[in-house]
Amino acid sequence: MKCYLHVGVEKTGTTTVQEFLHTNRDRLAEHGCLVTTAAGERNNWKLPVAAYDLEQRDDLTRAAGVVGDGDLDRLRRQLVGDLSTVVKRAERSGCRQVIFSSEHLQSRLRTDTSLKRLASVLDAIGVGQVQVVVYLRDPAALVSSLYSTMVKNGSTGWRPPGPEHPYFNRVCNHQRTIEQFQSVFGAGSVIPRIFQPQDLVGASIVDDLLFAVGLGDLDTGDMARPAPLNESLSTTAVQILRRVNQYVPLVVDDSINPARAGLVETIERNNWGSKYQVDSETVAAYRDAFASSNRWVRDRFFPQREQLFATPTGSGDVSRMPEEGLSSRDLDAVAALVTDLWVDRQRSAGIDVDTGDLDTRRMVERSGLFDAEFYLQTYPGVAEAGIDPLTHFLNRGGIEGRKPSPSFDTRAYLRQHPELRNHGVNPLVHYLNNRSA
Repeated sequence: MKCYLHVGVEKTGTTTVQEFLHTNRDRLAEHGCLVTTAAGERNNWKLPVAAYDLEQRDDLTRAAGVVGDGDLDRLRRQLVGDLSTVVKRAERSGCRQVIFSSEHLQSRLRTDTSLKRLASVLDAIGVGQVQVVVYLRDPAALVSSLYSTMVKNGSTGWRPPGPEHPYFNRVCNHQRTIEQFQSVFGAGSVIPRIFQPQDLVGASIVDDLLFAVGLGDLDTGDMARPAPLNESLSTTAVQILRRVNQYVPLVVDDSINPARAGLVETIERNNWGSKYQVDSETVAAYRDAFASSNRWVRDRFFPQREQLFATPTGSGDVSRMPEEGLSSRDLDAVAALVTDLWVDRQRSAGIDVDTGDLDTRRMVERSGLFDAEFYLQTYPGVAEAGIDPLTHFLNRGGIEGRKPSPSFDTRAYLRQHPELRNHGVNPLVHYLNNRSA
């Protein structure tokens, strides 16, 4: 049986593809194509986990109940057994190809040994030739979408990390991705596809994948078509949710914060405005960082193209949104309102919400003694790291003696109250609490 690995590079419509394959797996089987849930329903996440190096631990291993090396080995043997049974049964019923789909095949299998282990798992379940379908997206566009996902997952960073960030670098470095898969599955094994509407068959990621795996002639008229899934947030939604994340964090006491239940879904239902785009400085940094990688891919697979990716239309400004006319201060006020409404809703549902940090942030914001732009300009390292300036000041900057604005001399206040350093108390918070007492 021929095997196609749909290596969904992050933010290339992978969730939509997986929903289509899962929903229509019976119809696809009628046309000789196996789509199985034995490696994980929709996202075949168990396949990359089975190829993990022994020391690798993350949310997927936790979901699989993997604690020790023996657990990982048992998962691998169990998966091989389950998939072998499914493949043999499908072959007897006439299936001649199988499709596995998971973005984790690219983002989490980081070493040559893990990819070789993936190949050994596929060999053990009885599949033959392996073809790797890889969707590639312009890094400058990819980082915008990745940042939107980061904010959905609780990030408070006011901008995405730079291209040197290990995860972002791996996802955006398409040359490295292709070379790694080629080194294991063979030079002709990789089928790169460009993730841009004008380059997709029928301007559809589903139709394009079917074409790539040899099912382009398949009549899909009676198959269920999912609406686009896991789409990026708008600029407005990103800016508001990022601020709400500061008040209602994802994790509290090492556990998922129950007060966030339904929060992202509510924001997504009100996802108004144009899609978020990173600032021009970040766009330029990503373009420069991956220019060589993109040329390598173009020269080998798309020599007819002048450049690998079409130039995206402009970039946004992370501090202002001209189309809505909202300033950073306006957004702070909207986020505070959303937070209050959300906290009231959660409390009415019987969910305990600790608002101590929220009240502290709000007190500092309303004091007029913290100036985010001043803080970022004065301490450019904070800006380069993409850390929310107020979060940095409250957690570290104040104790380090950094000034929140020209109107408050942190070091002078610490000299008057040296005990604050020992107790880890923010000087401006101490001043505001005493002033209001």
